[in-house]
Amino acid sequence: MTATFTEVWRTPPTDAPNETVRAVAYAEINARPAAISIAGTTLAACDLASGEQFGRTHIPDTQDTLVLLTIADLDGTPIAVTSDIGGRVQALDLTSGKPLEQPVAELYGRTKALVAAKDLLLIGRGAGATSSVYEVPVASGSVEVWDIATRQCERWLRHGGYTDSIAVTEHRGRTVVVTGSTYAERPLLDPDDSESHLTAWDIQTGESLGTPIILPYNASAASMATGVLDERLLAVVVGDEGLSVWDLTEQRETTTVTCPGRIETITWAQTTTGPIVLAGGGELRADGQNWLRMWDPRDWRLIAETSTGSGSIRNCAAAPDGSVIVPWGDHVQLLRPQETR
Repeated sequence: MTATFTEVWRTPPTDAPNETVRAVAYAEINARPAAISIAGTTLAACDLASGEQFGRTHIPDTQDTLVLLTIADLDGTPIAVTSDIGGRVQALDLTSGKPLEQPVAELYGRTKALVAAKDLLLIGRGAGATSSVYEVPVASGSVEVWDIATRQCERWLRHGGYTDSIAVTEHRGRTVVVTGSTYAERPLLDPDDSESHLTAWDIQTGESLGTPIILPYNASAASMATGVLDERLLAVVVGDEGLSVWDLTEQRETTTVTCPGRIETITWAQTTTGPIVLAGGGELRADGQNWLRMWDPRDWRLIAETSTGSGSIRNCAAAPDGSVIVPWGDHVQLLRPQETR
């Protein structure tokens, strides 16, 4: 029987009215499970069980608003890394609540993707780093690998296109990065004149693991997640009618999963009971209904589903106990699967 998600708690991360929550994450701070969120220029930490806020920090020198969030690990210390609209990437020690002394990077243009892999940071510039779509889009044709502690770019994962998405997993004893990228002459002016690629990389050597996969015309890596099942490295992207699952070793599509509407976010996570895949989205209209679904990727059994209201779910994060952290307007929600009778 498919469960429904029930709300455990809902709380605003800031005191400012109508400050939209842009991104959420899970972290463990001094052995305390926490929901991390960003809204405006503020980063907040809430107790996962109760929703009680026990940490709030203004990120200094933020340009307008924070838009991206990821959680890194420096010698066992959880580090929140944020990026603002202007491309300033900053890190904050979640244990002390204090920002690191200097920004990790100054990119001078909005970052498309920001993902931590322990003490390393993966940055994708995307195709929209200019102030005008009529200019040549600024992109390095690669994913940049930064050392958070030294604030240095260590290497580049060069794919030649415009980075859409980045995901990280462990496979056969090494950290693997999967990138989704777009190849197009003018990706902002003519979206149909493009193709999406998936590429797997060894983060330590910077070497690609096989040739890139060219996705079919009706598939997109704008939202993408990766994980491992039975030693197989898999990627989940947006397909024609829902999720499209690809075996990156055999370079073939293995499964398609129906979704109720437009997909905005995909997450692969490990819980105490096994792996899960989350997908969320909804209508772009403010009055449209959003949706969230959870599957077991071992057999693609639907575990739980819900709609939290209008708009669209653009990102979410899973905790080890299987609960899900979701932005809800100017609040953060914790949802938990619960069977209905």
